[in-house]
Amino acid sequence: MVKRVLIRTLVVGLLLFIFVAGTLFLIRGLGASRLDAWKREMRAQGERLLVSELAPWAVVSNAMIPRLIAANKQLPECPFERGEFPLMEVTNGAARVAWACATNPWPDMHQLVDDNAAPLEAMRAVLKLRPRDLGWDYRDYHTLSVPFVDIRKAAQWLANVVIIELNRNRKQAAMTNLLASMDLVVCHEADGSFGYQMIRVALANLAFALSWEALQAGGWSDKELAALQTAWEGVSLGRPLEFSLRIERAIALNYFEMARRGKTNATVLIEDTVPPELEIIYTHIWQAALSSQDELMYLKDFQEILAAVSAVRRTSSAADLGRLVPFRGPWTGRLADYRFPMARAVASSMVTGIRNWARAEARRQLVLAAIGLERFHLQHGTYPEKLAQLVPEILPAVPVDFGDGKPVRYERQGEQFRLWSILEDTTVWPRAAED
Repeated sequence: MVKRVLIRTLVVGLLLFIFVAGTLFLIRGLGASRLDAWKREMRAQGERLLVSELAPWAVVSNAMIPRLIAANKQLPECPFERGEFPLMEVTNGAARVAWACATNPWPDMHQLVDDNAAPLEAMRAVLKLRPRDLGWDYRDYHTLSVPFVDIRKAAQWLANVVIIELNRNRKQAAMTNLLASMDLVVCHEADGSFGYQMIRVALANLAFALSWEALQAGGWSDKELAALQTAWEGVSLGRPLEFSLRIERAIALNYFEMARRGKTNATVLIEDTVPPELEIIYTHIWQAALSSQDELMYLKDFQEILAAVSAVRRTSSAADLGRLVPFRGPWTGRLADYRFPMARAVASSMVTGIRNWARAEARRQLVLAAIGLERFHLQHGTYPEKLAQLVPEILPAVPVDFGDGKPVRYERQGEQFRLWSILEDTTVWPRAAED
């Protein structure tokens, strides 16, 4: 009797195993077939999915980073973080500038800049190299790292020096350091790391705030303003961002393949989804049946992100970015975490970064408009009634509000003006009551 029960149990267990294994095999086969078909369709439309197809150039060593590190070593840690200066303050419609804040220890700050004049000059000279990328081989993506500490230190020092020099009315020195901040934005413009392109967005936002502070100071010559305008016209954020997204996608596909083979630095992205006691069995189930559909979901949603970025660049309008919500399909909430763990892990921050980029693009257009207005005022003694009057003598085209693709918002108010974007919560460029 016991023997019969045992045999029946084994048979039922075997049948159950065959059923489960067959089901997983069927799911895997269907998923792989759909994934291959989608890739073929995308390739037929011109999409490139491999790192070797996107970045075939020979890797060149980046000479700037070692020199920037050497220059930074000559500088002490920046004692005044950006937070020390409340940049771009607007209260009751009037601008308040950081360089006029009476509570700061200005004599100490002036001395700080004078004491470090030589290493600051060395740093500015290094930034003029403007390397096109970080010199990475994206096929060896495990070793990629961003020199964030040294980039941040350079940005902090330059920002502080701009404000300090504005405080003591050394306009030429302030502009020199502001243009060096612009050099820092342009450096590594063609780099394929999405993370570094987000750093460039942050650097552009800082340069925007510094430009705002500088233009509030007044007293600039047309030549100086033209140099600042040229620097901002030379900043490209959208095309490098789109390229970096494609590189990130190619790297992510490598992680999918690594996870299928059980590489721990990739499977950890899957294991983080479930409790520790289920990690091993869940990883095996993902490898056996779920990986292809997970990858397909990632690719489909990523394609929507790429299409949105391309549309924003084409129309100069971020109006449709609000509809970008990855993983909206039939799988939502916690179920989607289990169903598409890798897709969620490798693309979770993309949408936020893209929205930050759109805001930075809006600010770039605002600063170009503000510079154009100041140059017009120098030449005519008044501000124009409409931004169209800046074209073509000063600006090649009317700056565009990336909130909706229309011209940036502008109102002349006597000898002052208001300038803003609908992507900003408040008016960002009122003229100060006093120059």
